[in-house]
This record gives sequence, C-alpha cells and structure tokens, in this order.
Amino acid sequence: MALPGSILFLCDRNTLRSALAAGMMRRMFAGTCEVRSAGVQAGAWVDGFAVAVAEEIGVDLEDHIPESLDQLAERGEDIARFERVVALSPAAQHCALQAGALVEYWPTLDPSDLGAGREARLGAYRQTRDALLARIRDEFAGPALL
Repeated sequence: MALPGSILFLCDRNTLRSALAAGMMRRMFAGTCEVRSAGVQAGAWVDGFAVAVAEEIGVDLEDHIPESLDQLAERGEDIARFERVVALSPAAQHCALQAGALVEYWPTLDPSDLGAGREARLGAYRQTRDALLARIRDEFAGPALL
C-alpha cells in the first residue's frame, strides 16, 4: 500500500501503543509523511516500559507528550483531515468514528497489565512493539531501518 501523506495513530491514553506506532513510523519514513498520535484521553506521561522497548530499536520516545483527541479538537484540528486514521484499541476506534473519521482498526495488545516482574513485562511490551512494527512494514513496505 502507498505511504499516506498523513497518518494518525490512536489508542486509549497515547502513552504506549499509539506513541510506539508513531515513533516507529517517524523513524522508518523520516519526513516523508506527517505522523501524529493521540489518545481517547491523555495520559500524564509516556510509559517507561514503552520508552525502554522503543530505545532497543533506536526509537526515541523520551520527549513524547501524550495528547488526547479533545486536545487536538481544542486546537482546531479535525482528525478527518488525516489520510489514514489507525485505531489501536476499541475505544479509540469508537471515538474516531464518532468524530467522523474514516478509521482502520488494528487490534493491538495493551501490555501494561501483563507480566509479573520487570523481564516478563518487558517481554509483553516487546510483543506489542514487534506486532506494530510488522504491521507497519506490511502496510507501507517500510524499509528495514528497524
């Protein structure tokens, strides 16, 4: 599939799944398309485990500031303007549809409550990261930079 001119990744809090997807997409297609992310609600900060597993593949999420769909709307941004809107959770899909966007749903595991202990949790986060990376590569014939 052709690379869109703009893409918006959505999840629940914009602290993990959508932040990872957007970070990887930016890294893979540096400057060739507008990449944004948002959540149904904005989390307070980016998830530390997401930062760690992103860093393992050369993606920097340290400066990511979670945003909500409401915050985008308050700035006058219409999510329907994005060529691709990708929801990574059922709640994100519902909200995007209510906002009038044509939305794709990529069911994506939320690893935030999985695993007992640091290594088990990191394993769950890596699984989510790798699934998103594979989907991005499949959808957009992404280069093997990651």
